[in-house]
Amino acid sequence: MPFHPECSHHFNAHSGTFTLAPRTLAPNHDIASAVQHAGRQRLCASPTSPADIPGERRGNCHSVPVRVGNGRQIFVNRHSRQLASRERVGRFSRGIAWDLITSFARRHWIILLAALFLPIVAFLPLFFLEHGAARWITVGAAGISGPWIVAVMTILMSGAADPFIGLDAEASTADELRRLRRHGWKLANGIKIREKEDIDHLVVGPAGLLVVESKWSRHRWPLGDQSQSFMSARLSDAVAQVLRNRKDVSTQFAKALDGTPLRAVCVIWSAEDSSGDPPWIEFGDAVVVRGPALKSWLRSLAGGALDEPGIDRVWKEIEHQASVRDENDRKRSGPPRPTMARVVVESFLDT
Repeated sequence: MPFHPECSHHFNAHSGTFTLAPRTLAPNHDIASAVQHAGRQRLCASPTSPADIPGERRGNCHSVPVRVGNGRQIFVNRHSRQLASRERVGRFSRGIAWDLITSFARRHWIILLAALFLPIVAFLPLFFLEHGAARWITVGAAGISGPWIVAVMTILMSGAADPFIGLDAEASTADELRRLRRHGWKLANGIKIREKEDIDHLVVGPAGLLVVESKWSRHRWPLGDQSQSFMSARLSDAVAQVLRNRKDVSTQFAKALDGTPLRAVCVIWSAEDSSGDPPWIEFGDAVVVRGPALKSWLRSLAGGALDEPGIDRVWKEIEHQASVRDENDRKRSGPPRPTMARVVVESFLDT
């Protein structure tokens, strides 16, 4: 096991506990710093008694208990971090968006090919008129413009823009929920129970289990005004979806939940200013929260409903469900569709 040369350390072979001395963290570092440091060092020690580690299945070496500064113990679990990552956000919607893009590209590939080479033709006279560095700047502009024109045309004309903007709203919800982990919560994005749809976010912690659905609209959601019949219908549909998801979760994890409070939460985002609306409302058996007010609503939750063993019990079932369905999806459809950020990064790396 590699150790940082500036760290004092001790590994207990009986309990499988790796202990970091207080000086491994600077005074302004927090628990997240320890997780990041441990991840870099690839801590994967196999304890002699896996049953001593809460929340871990026998034979799993992906998690190592780490004691930091004041003696608190945290667990570095790569699978848990992956479940909470942005890569899992909106997998189902992202698949729909990529299907729209692929279908459009197949039908209009001649137009896209022309758009790809159009900047080269447009900049060609400048190439012969300019000299020195200006000429090569022209070449670079021509080479970059074509792919960007094709990308923008494809996203806008295929109808994939709305799903991608919705994915950004869903990622914003996930970012806020991810901050709960420092308070003992655990987050999983994109959990599938039904075959053709997924649950945006499941968050289990001291206040129970939250079933969260994220929605975006270019129009204002009618939290304080029911005069918009169209948006009122959309809000009702969103609430019906999150309540259906909550029912699926209560059925799928009935044994593990064992009376755990189960809340249905619909987080709504809008392009229009809705700061004058209520931050959240009760809508039947669900709570509808405006995206910018999500942090305040989460702070209002009272803990004490679940202790650590209870959280670990529910989390094990969520992890198992994610592993099973992810493996089935890979066998049936291959790896999940990439995010736009990954496509852009890989495009630059390949050039």
